[in-house]
Amino acid sequence: MTEVGVEMESKSSLRSDQVRSATAPRVAHVVTSAPTTRLMVGQLRALREAGFEVTLISAPGPDLDQTAGQEGVASRAAPMERPSCVRRP
Repeated sequence: MTEVGVEMESKSSLRSDQVRSATAPRVAHVVTSAPTTRLMVGQLRALREAGFEVTLISAPGPDLDQTAGQEGVASRAAPMERPSCVRRP
């Protein structure tokens, strides 16, 4: 991933993937549950192929890593959970 400060370097000294990262619009898909990332298969790759720098963010789990690897996008694990929607009397 390109670090902040790339603007100070000459673009001619950067690799093509670094130039793309420095200029590509960024998209983050964020979900609370790692298994939910499987629903994004196809969407993530399409965004990447359209020129976006895509990062998939969810609670840790093997589905996060598997989906990100399959789609060729970056991933970040962030411990989180959402409250249950079920109301108990």
